[in-house]
Amino acid sequence: MSLASKVRIDYFFDVLSPYAWIGFEALSRYQTVWNVDVRWRPFFLFGVLKKAENLHPPSPAKRDYSRIDIARQLGYYGLKPSFPTSGVAAILAKGSITPLRFLTVLEMQAPNLMETGIREIYLRRWVRNEDIHQIEHIIEISRKIGIPFKEADDMVARIAHPDTKARLTETGNEAIESGAFGAPWINVHTTDGKMHSFWGSDRFHIIAHLIGEKFPGHMRDKAPKYD
Repeated sequence: MSLASKVRIDYFFDVLSPYAWIGFEALSRYQTVWNVDVRWRPFFLFGVLKKAENLHPPSPAKRDYSRIDIARQLGYYGLKPSFPTSGVAAILAKGSITPLRFLTVLEMQAPNLMETGIREIYLRRWVRNEDIHQIEHIIEISRKIGIPFKEADDMVARIAHPDTKARLTETGNEAIESGAFGAPWINVHTTDGKMHSFWGSDRFHIIAHLIGEKFPGHMRDKAPKYD
């Protein structure tokens, strides 16, 4: 089928959201068997939560359940995290602006590396328990995904460029305008010209039904190899 006949899926995510990691791994597998055009859209989750007035802390009961829920979903998709002993809060405190801007640079200059770059950042943060928030971490990531030294230096230099910052802000605003209040946020553009929004990493069976595709389950044979 031609690209014009494909369903476009915009996947909005932040690399500090475990749920967005789960959804990324799921959709990266499903795109291989669905007639879809997936666009990976990094956004700054804290900014989205603030603009959506959704910054209230979770209740203790919700926080405890979320740990169980995340572990279940990770296991379903064959993902093997290594959460730090210092706790997730320590990771969140370091922020995600730098890796998100790096992914925004990839989106603008090397979209063919987006999926590889996203996965490497997720594995580095949530599997190998390595930092991602400093420029030196981004340099390591860029070389890990095969960007030549000179190009890597140029891309890293673009992280602080006004165009990069503006693009990341625009992506967040686009998500908010479509109703986003959390991550992952998924906009499905069906071939009849309509847009359908979904929140969360556990809505793919509904998306499959919407676009007339079979839900393929976990596809664990496509799980990333850990090194």
